[in-house]
Amino acid sequence: MARAFTWHCFYFNLLDHIKPGPYMNLFTHLVFWRLLLFFGLGVEGLIWYSKSLNEIKRECFAELARRYDSSKLIESLRNLCVLGVSAVGVF
Repeated sequence: MARAFTWHCFYFNLLDHIKPGPYMNLFTHLVFWRLLLFFGLGVEGLIWYSKSLNEIKRECFAELARRYDSSKLIESLRNLCVLGVSAVGVF
């Protein structure tokens, strides 16, 4: 994150000091497209990570349901909620 912030500052400093020329518009667009791709890939990575964790959680609950009958499963889920696991992001 620090590197992204540093590059962000460098880009705007560079754009402030660039001399007008025939390719200034193209260069400016390339800088902004690079920033957009950089942050877009970061957001896409976070979305993928969230979906992967949800899939793992779903598989764990399916395995728990397969191993135990429903009464034991409900009781163990209640115990997890009492211990505060839901605040960590399991539920």
